[in-house]
Amino acid sequence: MKAIFINNNISGILIFRQDVIESFERDGYDISIIIPKYELKSEIYKRIPKSWHIYAADLDANSISPTKDYKYLKDLISILKKVNPDIVMTYTVKPNIYGAIACAICRIPCISMMAGLGYLFSGNGTKQKIGRTLYKFALKNANKIVVLNKSNYDQLLSMNFTRADKLVWLKSGEGVNLQTYPIADTTYDNVRFLMVARILYDKGYTEFVEAARIVKQKYPNVIFEILGGADYTSPTGVPKDVIEHDKKEGVVTFLGVTDDVPSYMSRQDTIVTIPSKYLEGLNRSLMEACSIGCPIITTDIPGCRETVINGLNGYLVPVADSKKLAEAMIRMINHSSAERKAMALASHELAVKNFDVRKVIDIYQNLAAEILNN
Repeated sequence: MKAIFINNNISGILIFRQDVIESFERDGYDISIIIPKYELKSEIYKRIPKSWHIYAADLDANSISPTKDYKYLKDLISILKKVNPDIVMTYTVKPNIYGAIACAICRIPCISMMAGLGYLFSGNGTKQKIGRTLYKFALKNANKIVVLNKSNYDQLLSMNFTRADKLVWLKSGEGVNLQTYPIADTTYDNVRFLMVARILYDKGYTEFVEAARIVKQKYPNVIFEILGGADYTSPTGVPKDVIEHDKKEGVVTFLGVTDDVPSYMSRQDTIVTIPSKYLEGLNRSLMEACSIGCPIITTDIPGCRETVINGLNGYLVPVADSKKLAEAMIRMINHSSAERKAMALASHELAVKNFDVRKVIDIYQNLAAEILNN
């Protein structure tokens, strides 16, 4: 048996999907992945398991050029014909669109996973309209479409993107490996607010910085940090001059990019804070924070609210409201260390109950078996 996994970057495969892929490998599947050509020389390329077959396609994830997209489609078709897999699984926008079309042309069953509806579904610009039209056409060819929250599930049905019998809601999101993200033995004598996200306006960058300014007027010693890199290619990326200005101001510390998120979340006093405005699937960093045992502050939107029982393991705040975010932060500061520790333990219990990646693996295995048996 052969399985191909298609993603728009290597990190998405290794960070979010490696547990699922390895479960198929343990079941005897020969594993291939398709990545963008430009990542063949990247440092992260070296971390791909040696047992996986690697193929590269000419992908420009942010382009709207029909010529470039057609070349990507041709590359996918060529690879599928060469490998002749039994099943294909696609992730992220262009792999979902052109992967599903390529699979239809090659008559290979396909599962497409939409981690979140995101930018394409948040407005009516030309790029967004074109993207939605292509998505709608392509998803007609997928055997199963996987989403990570009920809001996305309902929206795809209401927009007639697919039929209910083809749509699957993963209530555990993409899951988190509880062994990789074990509960940390931390204390909460003080408070540090850690935002784990790319530096995008959609991820709540402005709200986090503005809330930090508000809180520091009363609590100047409280630490505010952002763990994640800038993305100047994204339509909602924060410009370099804004980031440089905020760095000089010194209200927030920029930690950069890491491949060891647990070591940052596991530090003493850490409150994971992600005031996202983005149409999330189920935010991975928040699930990781739950597993490690961090109190959480996040926005009351699909994809984020699932990780917080308000007042038990953290707080939910309105979208795009810096003042309410600052109020929640101050409420957290005013808790005793024992109260913050109780929130941390409640987060871990939520992860064990809802986000264990083994539940996700079982669903993918069942979907693949159902498709192949039919």
